[in-house]
Formats: sequence, C-alpha cells, structure tokens
Amino acid sequence: MKFKILLLFPMLLSAGNLEHLIGQSFTTEPIKISQANLQSVTLENEAIDESYLPHVYMGGTANMIDKEGFGNARQSSSLYAKATATLYDGGKKWAYQRQYKSKIEAQKAKLQSSKNQQALMTIEAYYLVLNVIEQKRAKEQEREQLKKEIERFELFYRAGTASVDQVEKIRASKAQNDATIAELDLNLQKAQLNVSWLVGRDVSVEEGSRLAEPVLTEANIRADIEAMEADVIANKENIKISGANMRPNVQLQGKYTHSQYAYDNEGFNPNFPENQGQLMVTAEWKVFDFGMTKKQKKVSELGYIASKEQLNSQKRLAELELENAKKSLEIAKAKINAAQARVRASDSTFDAINQKFHANVVDNITYLDALSDKYDALASLKIAHNDYEVNKANYYYQAGIKLEEKIQ
Repeated sequence: MKFKILLLFPMLLSAGNLEHLIGQSFTTEPIKISQANLQSVTLENEAIDESYLPHVYMGGTANMIDKEGFGNARQSSSLYAKATATLYDGGKKWAYQRQYKSKIEAQKAKLQSSKNQQALMTIEAYYLVLNVIEQKRAKEQEREQLKKEIERFELFYRAGTASVDQVEKIRASKAQNDATIAELDLNLQKAQLNVSWLVGRDVSVEEGSRLAEPVLTEANIRADIEAMEADVIANKENIKISGANMRPNVQLQGKYTHSQYAYDNEGFNPNFPENQGQLMVTAEWKVFDFGMTKKQKKVSELGYIASKEQLNSQKRLAELELENAKKSLEIAKAKINAAQARVRASDSTFDAINQKFHANVVDNITYLDALSDKYDALASLKIAHNDYEVNKANYYYQAGIKLEEKIQ
C-alpha cells in the first residue's frame, strides 16, 4: 500500500512517485539551460556551414562632379549584383566542421549529465523525506505508548500504588517526545520544500518507489566524461584553425554592373558599356605577421594539452568514485542486516523489561529507554533500506547509467 505525505499548504499539491518526480525535474532550469546550450552550438555550426556558401550582395552608386573630363561624366550612376564564395581558406572549413561536430556531441553529453545529476539529487531528496517520515512515525508510536502509560500510572497514583515521581518521569518523557515530533515536522517541511524546488513545483511525496537491483558489471562512460572527451577533440581542432591563418586564402567573385553616364560634352564620352559582367579569382597568402599566428597556435596547443590532462584526471577520479559506489552498496547492505538484528534485539529487550517493569522489578527510566530504543530500531531499519536505495542511485550515476530507466 502506498501512502501520500502532504505538507499543510493552503494549496492542493500534486502527488508523485519517484518516477513522476524525476520526470518533473527534467523540466526545470538546469535542464533548460543545457538544452539552450545545445541549441546554441547547433545554430553556430549551421551558421559556419552557411558562411562558406556563396554570398550575394546588391548595391549602387550615384556620382556628380563639377568639371567633367574624358571618361568622367558630369553625372553617373550604377547598380550592381555581386556573388562571392571561398574556394580555399587554409583548411579552416574542415577543421570547423570537425570541431563543431565534437562540440555538439559534448553539449548532448552535458545535457544527459545534467539530467542524471538532477535525477540523483531528486532521489536523495525523495528518500530524505521518507527518512524523516520514518523518524516521525516512530516517535508518534512511542507517544501513543507513553499516553497509555501516563493514564495507567495516574490510576495507580490515585490508588496509592505508584509514586508521584514515576508519573512525572513519564510525563517528562512525553513532553520530550512532543518536542522531538515538532522538530521532525519542521525537518519534514524543509525536506519537502527541497523536493518541490528540485522538480520546479509544489508536490507531495508518494511512498513505494524503488530502484532496480544493480548489476555491478553494468557500467558505461559517465556522461560528463563523454562531454570532456568531445571537448578535448574540439580543442585539438583549434590548433588547425589557428594554423590555417598562415595558408593561402582563395576566393571566387562574380559581379554584374549596369551603369549610366550623362556628359555635357559628348566629346568626353568614351562609350563605356552600360552592362558589364566580371569573374575574378583572388588569392591571398599571409607570409609574415611578426609571429602572431605562431603564438595563437601555441595558445591553442596549450589549451588542448590542459583539457586533455584535466580529462585524464577526471577519468581516474571517476574510476575511484565508481569503486567507492560499489563499496558503499556493500556497506549499505551490511547496515540493513545490522538494523534487522537491532530490531530483533530491541524487541526482545523491551518484552523482557516490560514484564519486569510491570512487576516493579525495574524502574520506569529503564522501561522508557527500552521503549524508545524499540521504536528507534524500527525507524532505523526502514531508513537503512532507504539509504540502500540512495546508494543504488549513486552507483548508477557513477556507472553512467540513466537513473530514470532504473525506477520501479
């Protein structure tokens, strides 16, 4: 059976299990930022591709001089259409294409990394809410038991078979219990608000979600590492782009011009053609720039080296984090076993002390400690199970597996 835990908000909150909450978290600002970055790089790539297509220009001139001469009319005008295209730019075009292919792959990986990070934080926040719920539930069960004991000892006190200090000790424990529950209510509200912030709307938390049991041999390259690998390739292409500035640049230009001339003295009219077409190939080669291009290329090389070293460092760190995630899973399982043993021990201890307490063999302080330990043990067992789920999620994250696919 699933329970819905709602905050006492004046508005109606939408309920959601873990799968629903993660889906909602994928519509929040961090994911939108990653999506916008991907779209931006894609558009940049399209713009660079289109910059190598022929460009068409249209223009015109109007001219008037105070003294005309041969070939210089008193008034003249012209309209032209021009098309230019780059035939060769030293290899920049192909370097840009390879670079932006890598940049797009990097942004796709960063988007997936953002989703996995958002999913992991949502899972941690989800189980934190459930942990506080279990702590509160244990204290509420303890409170009900304390109420019964207060009623029972008040009867004994009125009958003269119990002292006033016994009643007051239980009442003091009840007051402490009430204060703890009030504190847990505040913690629950904070935990719930954190979930709502992560998913971008006011929500409730629905119990019952679990993650699939991990297969420890199942592991991929983490998305953030994939993004760094793609960035390294993109940085390598920067070296070629910088070096292309010292290679020839060849352009093709076609131009059509329509001109009109008005001469006061027709003797100055050389009868230039009114319509003229022109096709021109230009080549330019920068042979000396005081070492500027060489330094720019060196900067690109150093940027590539730095990104590659950073990638190697993050790869080693990712391997260590994956191994730690595996060990944490084993420890979390051991904690469940320990919590189960504590439940069995606290149950047995409470049953024994309860009988002795009602037979006036032990005092009520011993009884109250045993009662508190019994309910704390039950809460600790459920919290241990929840922590195991969080460790599963951390393993999937470190193994580069999409968390949303592992929710059951």
